[in-house]
Amino acid sequence: MLSLHVSELSEYSRSVARLIAKHRPAWLAHAMVIEVEDAQHKALEVRIPNAKLIGPIAIVTDRDELTVWVSDYFHDHFGGYAEVESEEYFGNALDFIDSVISDECIIYWVLQDKKWIKSGIIDMVRIDLLKDVPVGNYDIFIRSWSGTYDQERAIDVDVFNKLW
Repeated sequence: MLSLHVSELSEYSRSVARLIAKHRPAWLAHAMVIEVEDAQHKALEVRIPNAKLIGPIAIVTDRDELTVWVSDYFHDHFGGYAEVESEEYFGNALDFIDSVISDECIIYWVLQDKKWIKSGIIDMVRIDLLKDVPVGNYDIFIRSWSGTYDQERAIDVDVFNKLW
């Protein structure tokens, strides 16, 4: 059962907590209440742990929107308050999380001089094509949940961009 002070959460965050309890109850062991700047209610954060380089997946209900973070460089949004009641957007978030955990979705980010340029999802076809991208002055970081596909290298970002 959820051992949080749920009364501190917004109604939206409580709705998400109920959906997690229904669909992935084990994740509640990693749930916490977090402060939200300039908000009347606190938000829910659930960190699904992983000791690999990709780090944990964080589900956050900040400002009545469900956001899923995979690494410090990639996140996706899954609707707001009205949508969570139908469970459709929550289901989409679960599908996304499941695809990351199963290594169907592999996360990448590109930095230049340690500054974020872009991030996204790389599939198995494109990860194989990456070996043909010439060396350049951008760094790509690829992270998978299992760690199997993790890599870092310098790339020519113009050639890389043509893959997408």
